[in-house]
Amino acid sequence: MDTAVNIYPRQRSFSATGTYTAIIQTSTPIQDIYLANGRRSIRSISFDRPAAATLTDTRHGFWIYHLAIPLNPGESILIRFQCGYENPGFRNSGEVGEFAYNGTFFDRNPEDNWSDVEK
Repeated sequence: MDTAVNIYPRQRSFSATGTYTAIIQTSTPIQDIYLANGRRSIRSISFDRPAAATLTDTRHGFWIYHLAIPLNPGESILIRFQCGYENPGFRNSGEVGEFAYNGTFFDRNPEDNWSDVEK
């Protein structure tokens, strides 16, 4: 994983770009990639081979990408992403706690969502 993160504490926001190289560890080929975006931070995603979105559920933050050619066990795929969060201003509730004026933290690594792959 290679990631560049820009944190803006005064705006309580961030932007990031990065890449994952995932190695398939299943015993069968994989043709679909499931992406959960519960925090709605992913702005874009792309792969090093042809893939088409077969499900785009922006309301629940869930996508399925279908690879034109399946990945066989032991093969790898490069995944590029851009993500970020922009604070919309003052709210009465629902503020994202990871970004505060007096400190910023990330409590979850995006790669924790992967199973059956070696990172």
